[in-house]
Amino acid sequence: MKRAGQGSIGRVTLALVLAAWVTVVRGGVAAPAWSGDEVAIRASHVAHAAAEGRPAHVADLRTLVLLADPTDRHLSLLDGETYAPLRRIALDHALAGAPPVSPDGRFAFLATRDGWVRKLDLLTLRTVAEIRVGHELHSVALSGDGRVLMAGNAVPHTLVALDARDLALIRRIPVRNKDGLASSVARVVDATPRQSFIATFSDIPEIWEMSYAANPQPVYEGLVHDFNLREGHIVEGPFAPRRSRLDTPIADFFFERSFEHMIGVPPDGITAHIVHLDVRRAIARMPLPGRPHAGGAAAWERRGRAILALPNCTESVVSVLDRDTWQVLRHIAVEAPGCSLASHGASPYAWLGGFDGALRGCFVFIDKATLEPAGRVCPQSGAVAARLTFSRDGRHALVSVESTLVVYDSATLQEVKRVALEDGSLADPGG
Repeated sequence: MKRAGQGSIGRVTLALVLAAWVTVVRGGVAAPAWSGDEVAIRASHVAHAAAEGRPAHVADLRTLVLLADPTDRHLSLLDGETYAPLRRIALDHALAGAPPVSPDGRFAFLATRDGWVRKLDLLTLRTVAEIRVGHELHSVALSGDGRVLMAGNAVPHTLVALDARDLALIRRIPVRNKDGLASSVARVVDATPRQSFIATFSDIPEIWEMSYAANPQPVYEGLVHDFNLREGHIVEGPFAPRRSRLDTPIADFFFERSFEHMIGVPPDGITAHIVHLDVRRAIARMPLPGRPHAGGAAAWERRGRAILALPNCTESVVSVLDRDTWQVLRHIAVEAPGCSLASHGASPYAWLGGFDGALRGCFVFIDKATLEPAGRVCPQSGAVAARLTFSRDGRHALVSVESTLVVYDSATLQEVKRVALEDGSLADPGG
């Protein structure tokens, strides 16, 4: 059998399923479980022979749409102009979030929950490199300059920095606080304006910021009397964490556009915390009704002011905050509790989804100018819809429902077309 990446995507699935086993039984004896340490990570790394190969499609990489279907473990590639399906790739495990794409649109980084990361050439649809970074992977982020991929694990409790060129290991970073308490990584994101990654955790009350700048400033732990004299304890190594310490662990968060502030909601959902990442602490706390979901928030400009809207998983409201004062402007009454909100600068509406009950699979529109509900759409009532995404130019809203892509005009809210994602012509090629 050829190694993954040397043949078609059809061969990738089987090869990676075999590679992803934690134990391999030979002669009735189970091999030792994969350790997840630095030696094991390096041993799992494969960089395939560089070969251009034949293009697998003629679509423009700058507009290519990647659609991850969480219900059946498939990744669909579509032409970004016509939304014609190009290829449907079967995955051995569910993806740990939407695949990051390189700045030039050529490569995607597929991170699966079982800890594998693969670099996929979107032109030839061949695997360029692969590596295993953990047992249970929660989140990945690509640096804004496309140089570094950061992976955050639930098991083991680590962050893993990879060279985006070939996925070679740069650094494995154990996640522990000053008292030695370890934690799983809840989420890691790229903060391009700050040239850094930011990570939050499930079990320790901290936020970590890790610079990927070419010449990062040194990171000091504790109090420093004079930075010019390099007093205090300097944290060594690349991606040294700069810690913001919190009152409680906060895994559910959202960043405003400058990445200067983070709004997070603790597990109890009682109070929203505003954390200033330069001050490195919470600067405001505000009570909000129900259980607001910061990870499903959206931000936009209204009448020259920046605002932030938080959906709510238990109350039929969307809470709107002023970005400058962090005061509540309004609680927008909606038909039912919805856990996710999405928007784009090209659309006059924010789309509220994540409903249960009668609105399951539906979206409610909120007018971003008036802050009032403006109707709803149900692509397929009762069906579980994937989280809504937008085309790169924002002209279309894309919703996948049970192997069907429904395309809406994001300004008029009219349905444009439906595209079947389950078709024999889209199966992974073999042979």
